Amino acid sequence: MSKSKIIKAPAIESEVCFVELPDIVAVCRELAAASEEDLIVGSTDQDQEETENAQEEKEASIDPEAVARQLLADAQQQTEELLAAARQEAELMIAEAERRREQVEQELATARQEAAAECERLKQEAYDRGYQEGLAAGNQAGETAWAEKITAAEDSLLEAKAEALNLINQGEEERAARIRGSEQEILKLVIDIAEKVIKTELNGEPKKWLRMIEDSAKRLAGATEVTISIAQEDEAFLIQHLREIRSQFTESPRIQINTDLNLQPGDFQVHSNLGEVDARVQQQLAKIFQALKAEGN
Repeated sequence: MSKSKIIKAPAIESEVCFVELPDIVAVCRELAAASEEDLIVGSTDQDQEETENAQEEKEASIDPEAVARQLLADAQQQTEELLAAARQEAELMIAEAERRREQVEQELATARQEAAAECERLKQEAYDRGYQEGLAAGNQAGETAWAEKITAAEDSLLEAKAEALNLINQGEEERAARIRGSEQEILKLVIDIAEKVIKTELNGEPKKWLRMIEDSAKRLAGATEVTISIAQEDEAFLIQHLREIRSQFTESPRIQINTDLNLQPGDFQVHSNLGEVDARVQQQLAKIFQALKAEGN
């Protein structure tokens, strides 16, 4: 603080005193520091408010149906990709079987030609021998014997060819059956993966699950009697947000909450006098599985 002298007029008894006045420079510094602190606090509050607003807008913009549709679409796309790969592998196997069948037919044709040529050679040899010996009867008997051998050889070749073709066809049928079975297993695997992904998503973002219930309530907005069945693990969260669900109904019905041990976390069913909504994840995926299975067949 600075000190200023005050001098009284001559009429007043001569006296000198000191009055404490604030230091102007220090005061200015304090005011500047306070203003800067207010600006920082104000900016922080404003940033926090903007962040909260952005988070609320982001949460509000989440469409539960869109999320479910996207997850199911991803599962279906993955299923189609796996099925396409299985079909491509099946086509390659069928092509290989066809190549082997043609190869067997070619080998059988070659063997038949060789056998026929050998029979002709033996026949000619027998004929020449009989002719040279001048035994007409023996020649006739020899020709007959070799003709029988040729016929027997041809019959054996035909039987071998038929057996080979039968084995090829049987192998193709077995491979086709295995491929069909593999498609079903792949489809089941994809559905199981989709179920785990959806449940993980709903458990990690419970507000998405809540919005799905709210959307179901909108479909039954005019109901006067409502029962919501959920898993026991979801009961506390649902009770906390029951007011938000109630606001979706136009008739302000009495809402009864029922915990069902047969339901998994994330599942729910809404029963009312106007109808019901079954949002069990496994049931919805089962419908998709049947649709894809029918399409594959």
